[in-house]
Amino acid sequence: MGNTHMSLETHWSPEKIFSINRLKIFSTYVLTILENIFNLFFPYVTGLAINAAIDHESFGLLCFVGVWIAHALIRVIRLRYNIRIYSAIYRDTATEIVLQQRTLNVDSSKIIARSSLSREFINFFEHDIPRSITALFSFFGALSMLFIYDVQIAVYCFLIGVPLYILNKRYARRSRQLNKGLNDQYEHEVGILSNQGRDDVWGHYNHLADWRTKLIDAQANNWGVMELFVVILVGIVIFRAGSLPNSNTGSIYSIVSYTWNFVFSLDQVPALVQQVGRLQDIKQRVLSTIKN
Repeated sequence: MGNTHMSLETHWSPEKIFSINRLKIFSTYVLTILENIFNLFFPYVTGLAINAAIDHESFGLLCFVGVWIAHALIRVIRLRYNIRIYSAIYRDTATEIVLQQRTLNVDSSKIIARSSLSREFINFFEHDIPRSITALFSFFGALSMLFIYDVQIAVYCFLIGVPLYILNKRYARRSRQLNKGLNDQYEHEVGILSNQGRDDVWGHYNHLADWRTKLIDAQANNWGVMELFVVILVGIVIFRAGSLPNSNTGSIYSIVSYTWNFVFSLDQVPALVQQVGRLQDIKQRVLSTIKN
């Protein structure tokens, strides 16, 4: 019985799924990191290309073209490789989930719902972690480059993280509550669609729509408040960049672009927070089935 429990937990835990497939998953992240390294230098080489065009030189333009081609090549390879790796992982994991839930005599409707929800585990590795890697590159990479251009601008960007951290911590709690309600409704879907009448089916989809609306409303409100801080930051950066000694068109463009990259990383936070909350709820409900 103990061995059975360990086997079930192995396939239901995202940590164990990663452990089983760690080399495959890690290889996809290597490609993601390489793509982001090239992406990090886009604003810099674009600034070089602008200055080169103004000065009628070619070196900056060649750097820009080289980085662009390398980035595009890595991206094509990553997309083609990722779909093969994660499709195979989902195939194997979903098969185990269905078979294992049957051994626990779980209701058929919940087996179907949870096998579908299990896709969220794979999506977390396939999409959410790479998105987090990109956001971290945009955050720390842009911040580092801004320190090179002007320390004061980098400090402004760093300080804005304090109120945004507090804001997203509150949003994370709200997101977990809403995702729990949405997933509760999903678990009843098969039974309602199979056995209930028109009014019950309509009510089910109406409840789903309500939960999704609440989730999007919470995400949109959080994002909107964040944008108030961001627009102030960008305005200050543009003013500061234009007043720097020895500034030129290319450097001003690069500074503004790195600021936009930094802002992009902040824009990813609400969606990532919501997805993590959803994943935590899914993990908790499927593990509770195993332990029971």
